[in-house]
Amino acid sequence: PELNDDLAQDALMCPKCRDRMKIISCGGAYQNLGIYYANTGNLDKAKIEFKKAIDLNPYNKEGYFNLGNCYLTGKKYQESLLLYKKALRIYPDYAKAHNNIAVCYFFLKDYKSSVFHMNQAIKLGFNVNEQFFNALWPYQNK
Repeated sequence: PELNDDLAQDALMCPKCRDRMKIISCGGAYQNLGIYYANTGNLDKAKIEFKKAIDLNPYNKEGYFNLGNCYLTGKKYQESLLLYKKALRIYPDYAKAHNNIAVCYFFLKDYKSSVFHMNQAIKLGFNVNEQFFNALWPYQNK
């Protein structure tokens, strides 16, 4: 999809102030555009936009999280882990990041770490996928 698409134009709008003029100074607009590209399957463009959002606001936990999701989708688990852990350094109680870290560790076959982060996500109120929970059940008390 081209950027002249109405949805892409809406993605350029800052989510907080709803102002298109703040696109340069507000990482939220790049964040929205990255989400738009990720949802339409263009992960390369999504990564570029999430990186712009992070450059404008290095304390943007969602930027790191969403960039991590792009790498997770591409099965780049180590890269995803680094980005999710950056999000956790900004906001240690970020349940979604704990969940996705658990997923990465699961695919890397580090089940102990996966269980730890899954349990952290649950403690923080995240509704962990039942199939994922069941897959980790054999590793719970090891």
